Amino acid sequence: MSINSNLTRIISDSTSIEIVADYINKIIKDGKNYGRSDYGNGKRVNIEYTPFSKELDFNTVRVCVYGDCLSNIMSFAGYDVTREFYIKTDDNDIEEIKKKLDKIRVNFDVFTEEQTLYDNGLIDVVLSKLQRSDKCYISEDNLWLKTTDLYDTKDRVLINGDGTYSYLLPEIAYHIDKFNRKNDKVIDIFDSRHRCIDGIKSGIEIAGYSSDKLEIRIIDNNNSKNIDLNVIIDKMGLNALRYYLASIYDGEIDIYLTKMNSMDNPFHYIENAYAKICSLLRGKSYEMADKYSTIVGESAYTILNKLIEFVDIAVSACNGNINIICNYLYELASLFYNYEKEIAGVDNKYIKEKFLLLSAIRTVMNNAASMLGLILREEI
Repeated sequence: MSINSNLTRIISDSTSIEIVADYINKIIKDGKNYGRSDYGNGKRVNIEYTPFSKELDFNTVRVCVYGDCLSNIMSFAGYDVTREFYIKTDDNDIEEIKKKLDKIRVNFDVFTEEQTLYDNGLIDVVLSKLQRSDKCYISEDNLWLKTTDLYDTKDRVLINGDGTYSYLLPEIAYHIDKFNRKNDKVIDIFDSRHRCIDGIKSGIEIAGYSSDKLEIRIIDNNNSKNIDLNVIIDKMGLNALRYYLASIYDGEIDIYLTKMNSMDNPFHYIENAYAKICSLLRGKSYEMADKYSTIVGESAYTILNKLIEFVDIAVSACNGNINIICNYLYELASLFYNYEKEIAGVDNKYIKEKFLLLSAIRTVMNNAASMLGLILREEI
């Protein structure tokens, strides 16, 4: 979205100064809750974004950051979100993985072990359902599932010739387990290296369940970015890394790094604006007003409309386009820089209301940044 978007302007020259006051005061009063809504109506959403690689390579971190941001956004918009991590049977060092996830500011509500699906008998129940369908056949001593009858490009093995279960069978059972937990929607966020996505969806339906609740989002693998995660974080910091990944920045990360402390770098541009606002407000405290007679003019009205737009932006991002939050932050920072020039040198008796508008900007920047898991610095 651009600053000159087609948003219907709520604040304009014909707006009463009392209405302007209502909006500014509401933003400041609501604080960290400004922009929250009941859009999701409390619907239960399970979001799984299990790392593909135990080493948390660059593409795996992209999946984790995307899943974490989407979880924040949907929760902010009124969904009852559960963040889930699926532990494969060969993941013997899960505590080490948790430590690595902490390092990129990613956490989960539920850790489900694949072994529990064996222990509670669900895998055998699902296998029985699949075998009773007309979609199973034996070839080369393996038991196959006709997933090509639905969404897949090739059939998949369920049981190997030596009697061991393939990776597909536990995956099907795991998704059915998530359905059985009465989730209204199940979202899987996969690295494009993940195996058999269409096979999972096909297996769910062959087992007698609707896949309508399942939404699979693929984060494309980019093998050109085999860069050590520790080196990246040391060079650019976690905030900048998360912003980069959430925005799907158009350009290679090495170019992004060279601009790290330049205003050409979008995150530095945003954080610098936030720090300036904090500096202007530091040590100042004003009571909210009934009227904001000095908040007039195109720049002020454009900022107010952008702040009001945040409520809709938060809802729009629930569709998975989390980069619109990044764009919004950048646009709001741009509007502040323009407005900063206008208020420079303004007589003190007129500055109070403008500081309150800046306080509203800071509030919204904080809330948008929190969705992305960013902690903006107040001093640079």
